[in-house]
Amino acid sequence: MNDSDEPTQRQVDPLRAFWQNCSALRQYARLLLPYAAETAKRDLDAAAQLGVEVQQFLESHGTEVRREGDKTSVTFEAGDQATIHRITERLLNVQRALRDAAYVAKVVPLLARSALITLVSFFELLESDLMRMHLQLHPQALSDDTKQFSVNDLKLYSDMLELVNDVIAKKVETISRDSLENRAKLYERLFKATLGSLSPSGWPEFNEIFERRNLLVHNDGLVNKIYLSKVGSDYLDSLGKDRPSLGDRLEVRAKYLYRAIYLLTASGMKLGDTIWGSLAKADLPKRDGLLAEAVYECLKGSRWRLGADLSRFMLDRGTSSDTFELTATVNYWLCMKRLGKFAEVRDAIERFDADAHALRFALALSSLREDADEFFRLLPQAVATGVLRWELVDWPVLEEMRKDPRFQTEVGRLAPAEDEPANNSEVDLAVQPSVGMGVSDSDGQTVVTDEIDLE
Repeated sequence: MNDSDEPTQRQVDPLRAFWQNCSALRQYARLLLPYAAETAKRDLDAAAQLGVEVQQFLESHGTEVRREGDKTSVTFEAGDQATIHRITERLLNVQRALRDAAYVAKVVPLLARSALITLVSFFELLESDLMRMHLQLHPQALSDDTKQFSVNDLKLYSDMLELVNDVIAKKVETISRDSLENRAKLYERLFKATLGSLSPSGWPEFNEIFERRNLLVHNDGLVNKIYLSKVGSDYLDSLGKDRPSLGDRLEVRAKYLYRAIYLLTASGMKLGDTIWGSLAKADLPKRDGLLAEAVYECLKGSRWRLGADLSRFMLDRGTSSDTFELTATVNYWLCMKRLGKFAEVRDAIERFDADAHALRFALALSSLREDADEFFRLLPQAVATGVLRWELVDWPVLEEMRKDPRFQTEVGRLAPAEDEPANNSEVDLAVQPSVGMGVSDSDGQTVVTDEIDLE
């Protein structure tokens, strides 16, 4: 394809589906893992309470009670079948409660393990979709593969399109079965996409996630020489006391899972964007729109690390318009502030000439700088020139200003609620990117939420 090719929907769909899949998986983990852990704790507490009640019953009905350390023995009169029956019944209740608690306790690692396997599958599905699109747009890359067909083979196909689609399917399957290392080399050769640099953590940790998935699926998590060799001693040594040894069983703890979701989501979005750009250079505005939409979701969900990573990526690769560049810049600054790294961007924020740009960006900058007087000075003109009420009450970047006592009064006066559309679905974030935000305390320092720990 060349720069004049029209944008196509097929580049958008796999990347949006990947984003939605990873976001849904993260939400699944956030909802179910704490619930399963709490259920397991409740069941164990219930079993322990039953044990206490049994011990109290034994001691109250026995003829002699002896204690040696943490052991208690109780003697009963011979022939007291009714008491023995009641004791047996209570012991069986304890046994059932402990069994149920043991089953529930296994749910948490099982959920985390299955979530990691699913996460890697989402990434590999994105890879296959992207390679399929590449081959559909560049069928000449299949020339060597078509030589494998005999005349009898060709008779099985009704037309050339069916043949090409079958060849593409087999080629994609062959690529997907290759090692991650070889696939990474292929993407670098074809698209100049380097997985090691696209991953926020670099290659070693990114690679370990895939190798752990392989270990869980094929060896029940037991560390073998294949895992140790492919992960490499340098990365393993960097783990310190958590360094796994041959024969250890690896599980997936919640913290590991959330970080893996962050790393693979960021890497997948950047890989997809890079390959999309290689396939259809004219689609840059659509690529910008999709990433801007993803970043906005990050800011609304306090996913500051991922938001910063995707915003920085947009700025480094270049955007299609000043509006997208300004949006990515402000969102990046906001994320850095929320991550406790405001010192790294403070000078750039102070040097930025907000007056030279649209009023919506001037509002965002005044909030980032926590200059409330400037914000409320600009507000009437901003509303008069098109900033909507829902933007003022929804944009994460304006959270500091929403805490000001003047906010409700001024917004209510300048942009009455009845003047707003029924919902904000009329505004397409992919076309008109919005500026984000988060939460800070009264002196402007970052409030670190547990969302950061989840990444």
